[in-house]
Amino acid sequence: METGYLKIQVYTGDKSLPIGNAQVIIKSSSGEIYHKTYTDLNGNTYYIPLYAPNKMYSLLIYTLL
Repeated sequence: METGYLKIQVYTGDKSLPIGNAQVIIKSSSGEIYHKTYTDLNGNTYYIPLYAPNKMYSLLIYTLL
């Protein structure tokens, strides 16, 4: 497994104002909480490391049936 990074930006519905101190929760598909953080005053989280597939698989196209 490789490591990827996720950065989240939270804004109002019309994207005019950032929302600081917004709670961000990342869950697995089974509902288990993987990571919990808050946005800064600019509505941004820091880069959150997540497991990712190996780079050699990143450009392959999969069809889910």
